[in-house]
Amino acid sequence: MYHFPRRGYLGKGVVVSVDKFTAVRMYDKVQRLWKEEIKNLVGRINKSKNEIEKAKLKKILAFMRETDMAVVISFENSEDEVKRFADQGLDIKPHRDRWNALDAQGHDVEYQFKAPEHPLRLVFVCAMWLTGFDVPSLSTVYLDKPMKDHTLMQTITRANRVCSYIINSITKENGEIIDYYNVFRNMKQALASYALGGSGTADETSESQPVEEKDKLFVLLDDAIAQGLSFCRSHDIDLASLSREDDIFKNLSQFDDYADILLTRDEWHKEFVVYENTISALYEACKPEILSSPRILVAVFQYLRGVVDSRIGDVDIEQVNLKIAELLDESVVSNNESFKTKEYGAGVST
Repeated sequence: MYHFPRRGYLGKGVVVSVDKFTAVRMYDKVQRLWKEEIKNLVGRINKSKNEIEKAKLKKILAFMRETDMAVVISFENSEDEVKRFADQGLDIKPHRDRWNALDAQGHDVEYQFKAPEHPLRLVFVCAMWLTGFDVPSLSTVYLDKPMKDHTLMQTITRANRVCSYIINSITKENGEIIDYYNVFRNMKQALASYALGGSGTADETSESQPVEEKDKLFVLLDDAIAQGLSFCRSHDIDLASLSREDDIFKNLSQFDDYADILLTRDEWHKEFVVYENTISALYEACKPEILSSPRILVAVFQYLRGVVDSRIGDVDIEQVNLKIAELLDESVVSNNESFKTKEYGAGVST
């Protein structure tokens, strides 16, 4: 319940189970825990006195309340099928009815899941939609089924489709595979056979590997931040020192001065934008794991970018305040007094 609504790019998701019974059982379990988490969020929002935290939690709550789910398996439409599921303590009828139904616009489940703006965001499958089914906005696959060879490769690629659909100002930069079954041990062989030219072996250190451990994204993010800091220092912009201040955003005149420097030359401005875009994209790709070890400098880069953009009329500074407020992680808000609620309280939309 924690991962899905806290990802960077909130695209579609697929839960892959070992069989039909498990797919339905997993759906039922997620429904129960989903409702519990919504109740928990409501309680935290009511108790919180921190406007930033409340705004972040309300955003997650809205996403969870809007999200629709469905079971996608091959249905037999028979009484025998109903009995087999009933023997497992499961009710297949609602899922079968949903599969056969059309919405008010005449669209079926398949159309709804392919439509990036439709709230049907999470489906539970065992075999269907794993091969030959293209959903560009699909960004997350939860694997809880033994898979190998061609089927595994096809499943992996479901999450790697290029997608131009933007969600909450965030673009899709990558797909994510959550492996609950240790399928990754088979993935290396599948990659060797199907992605690396059929040599039969896969070098785990090879830069050509199309699938990487997520921890490597953290390394790339830290490296991008370091490069961004180095670029800024070369132009007498010391963002690192700002991050060590008691209240990073209290002295806004310093950000104004730094924005003036970047706008002195067009190439400086453009180069800074490249660094900030890279940092922000990697930060989003690292969610939600990054939330437990936040990078404060990401907010500093984003705020300076916002000040620069506001100078040239590309963005309203109040929208920058809102974006920064939403970026601040709950752990930072709760435990790090470098971020003052009063700086953002007026700009947070609830």
